[in-house]
Amino acid sequence: MFGSRIAALGLASPTGSWRPASDAFDASRLTGISERRVCGAGEDSLTLARRAAHRCLDAAGVRGSQLDALLFAGITRFTDGLASFQLEPALAQTLAADLGCSGALCLDVTNACAGVMTALHMGDLLIGSGDAQRVLVVSGEYLSHVGHNAAGRVDRWNHPELASLTLGDAGGALLLTKADTPGFLAASFATFPEHASLCTAGPARDAPGGVMQTDAAAIHLHAIREAPAVMQCALQRAGLGYADIDCVIPHQTSLRAIRAGRRHFAEHFGEDAKGWAVSLAGNGNTGTCTHLLSLGEAALRGAVAVGDSVMFLVFASGLVVGSLVYRVTDPIALGEAALPAEPDRAGRAV
Repeated sequence: MFGSRIAALGLASPTGSWRPASDAFDASRLTGISERRVCGAGEDSLTLARRAAHRCLDAAGVRGSQLDALLFAGITRFTDGLASFQLEPALAQTLAADLGCSGALCLDVTNACAGVMTALHMGDLLIGSGDAQRVLVVSGEYLSHVGHNAAGRVDRWNHPELASLTLGDAGGALLLTKADTPGFLAASFATFPEHASLCTAGPARDAPGGVMQTDAAAIHLHAIREAPAVMQCALQRAGLGYADIDCVIPHQTSLRAIRAGRRHFAEHFGEDAKGWAVSLAGNGNTGTCTHLLSLGEAALRGAVAVGDSVMFLVFASGLVVGSLVYRVTDPIALGEAALPAEPDRAGRAV
């Protein structure tokens, strides 16, 4: 029996940063986000994804021509700042040309903030079926414009655009390779479309970029209510208990939401995982890249090491709830200059 393992991780941080002005509505008290990385001149979804992909492949010592599949899984597809949102061809194909990846399966995966985790599951299945030996999953998120557009309107804690102020930009890439000892032990995904209206986004009418409206309290309530069954399904398939998980890597929305989720899951299972990885203080919510930033920072700190069992906990508009259980079978090669925040920020207690 064979499966896949995470061979390398590459991350890309944009050059700009944003901190709330002292006289502005300060969402950091609620979210735990003190700074967000944001795109500067000449940066967008494509440039961040490209940078992360090159760092990932360089760390693994793999050429683009050796890839069997390339999956782009970001929400955003900006290729010229905010001036161009690419619909066709798939951004995966544009990246493939840059990486010298010809003849491989290249496609875009869209599943809101669950895109990268969905693509990882697809990549693992491709390798497990024998259809691929090397799969690159890439994302580049240019989301900060949504927060900039909302900043002048948010004036209260229950404003529908409050969650927009958490969004930051980042790029990330993971290389999956064939392994005799599978790293991915189990995955479980579920969609609850009756809650799809709780978080919606689209183009802004009065400014470049987008606008997002979220009922944060309601979507959090439904997410943590549905999550235990999805988590239990993945744990059973992996043959593990919740207390066997060394590190939970959740989607990074707000520190308050993560803490509430951890308490709820510990109460439900009657036990807690050994640790949780949080990376949002200096990054914000980077959409599909949140799990990759947290994994990279946790690996750098030694909080995720060979032999550890990791649970990726997935929440996304839709409402999508997912859980992937991964056992670290080999060291994960980290791309040079990949981490956008100080390592100790990833260790913030939850």
